[in-house]
Amino acid sequence: MLCEKCKKNQALVKIIKNYNGNILEQYLCKDCASYEDIPSLEIKPDNILSDFLNMFSPEISYNLQCENCHTTYSSFKKQGKFGCEKCYTSFGKNIDMMLKNIHSSDEHTGKLPKKYSGALRIKREKEALRKKLEALVKEEKYEEAAKIRDKIKEMEE
Repeated sequence: MLCEKCKKNQALVKIIKNYNGNILEQYLCKDCASYEDIPSLEIKPDNILSDFLNMFSPEISYNLQCENCHTTYSSFKKQGKFGCEKCYTSFGKNIDMMLKNIHSSDEHTGKLPKKYSGALRIKREKEALRKKLEALVKEEKYEEAAKIRDKIKEMEE
């Protein structure tokens, strides 16, 4: 596709602008895009992970430091790597917040290897039943709620 401004070069940049609810899309070449007032999103292969983490983590915690290896939170964000096994606990809340921003959860909910799935599958099933139980109680469907409660008790035993 050719650049919509100069109509000479190959369009490499897509710009989306919102004017009072009206969406405008423009496809521009690198030269024409440089004249637009947009932030640079240049991605370098060696910084992909750290650039990605920087998009989702809070800016206020750069002075945090791991007690064990003395890795700072800012160096973690820059490198995308922990210094030791205790870094996770040192940066805990910030990491949790970053994971929630990226994945919309800080718990793994995807597939698991078969040998580990048994206990976790039961845990997830119990959590789902508890949520269902709460909903049934709110709706005042006590007979169904009692059945769900009994199922949860069975699973816990």
